[in-house]
Amino acid sequence: MEDSIRREILAIFRLSGYQLKSDAQKCLIEYMSAFDMADDRKNFINNVISVIQKLPMESCFLDEESLFIIIPANAAPKFSYDMDKKKFHLLPCTASNSVLSTGAEKEALYRNRFLLIYQRLLNHELFTVDEPSVFNAKKYQIRTVESLCGFQGSLKSTVIVGMMSQLKHHTFHLEDLTGDIEMNLTDTNFQPGLYVENMIVMVEGFVSDSVLHATTIGFPPIESAEQSLNHLDNMDLFGGQKEIQELNLNELSQLEQTFEAMFIFLSDIFLDSSKVLKALNCLFDGFAENDPSQVLFFVFAGEFLSEYYGIQQASVLHDGFKALADIVANYPNLTKRAQFIFIPSSADATTIVTFCGCAIQIKSAKLYIGNESLSNSLFVSQNCCFSRRYCISNLSEQLLHAE
Repeated sequence: MEDSIRREILAIFRLSGYQLKSDAQKCLIEYMSAFDMADDRKNFINNVISVIQKLPMESCFLDEESLFIIIPANAAPKFSYDMDKKKFHLLPCTASNSVLSTGAEKEALYRNRFLLIYQRLLNHELFTVDEPSVFNAKKYQIRTVESLCGFQGSLKSTVIVGMMSQLKHHTFHLEDLTGDIEMNLTDTNFQPGLYVENMIVMVEGFVSDSVLHATTIGFPPIESAEQSLNHLDNMDLFGGQKEIQELNLNELSQLEQTFEAMFIFLSDIFLDSSKVLKALNCLFDGFAENDPSQVLFFVFAGEFLSEYYGIQQASVLHDGFKALADIVANYPNLTKRAQFIFIPSSADATTIVTFCGCAIQIKSAKLYIGNESLSNSLFVSQNCCFSRRYCISNLSEQLLHAE
């Protein structure tokens, strides 16, 4: 059965101009074993190929990494909103990932953050241009700081969005891309929330003598994921794949429901705790007895140590990963079909240069593991995106806490 599926896969991929490496063949065979009908298998392969053809592939030789990708935070593409064209555009990639950024990069960070929130407001129903069917709906006009500063006399009521800052001692200002204006917060009604400097707020009030007297301050309205996807037009903000045509979304969504794969999320994996190691042993024992054709992805999120050990931190972490590898080695059937992904926390040792969220160094990872049982492991950054190249959804942060 497995040989016939392999021949079927290789034949269809060759007709499309692709060559599958052994690990990619094994990965697809494990999925296709769940289909009993030949037509279902053929449709599955064709859907996979149709999505792969839209990807920026560098070679016609496909391996498992070509099908399953993890995008770390520093590799994700960066976008900025263009106010004139009313759309996002891709920012040029810079080779420097230094912690000590320049003043221009800091300015761009605040600018892009403001534009990201501002474009959401432009799409909100309270601030969109009136349509014939909603003439009776109450609408608001968002003004700029420049228009307020140039207004002669007083303005009874206005709505403005900007960053709240303290440019002078004990004097708050509201800034946007056009300028800044002083605010009077004496009789202001603050909506529930935590307010700090340099945050984006929505202010309602009146202007008198070039001073904005705020009557109400709150947060910009939120936008659901469904609304965001409608405005983004299926644009992939995480990277790893090009835009997916609307025609294929329903087909891929149905295809995704048939996958015999499982993601297991675990956080606070204290490898220095015998109680946690014992619990992990029970976990692996249970999954090792499950369906052998099911592909497993174990996502371990830090912290990996329950306390700080000072100069012994690296040594204790080394011993912890070695203990984990020894446990996994007891289940060879599990290691053949499982992928182990490690996401460090800000408290875990990463590199010599402190940078929160970056992946544990590969050399250190190999030293910590010291065992071939965890050879199919990945060490990624704290903020990352998991994606099957032929799936359409990105996994959210659903973490289970191990006790």
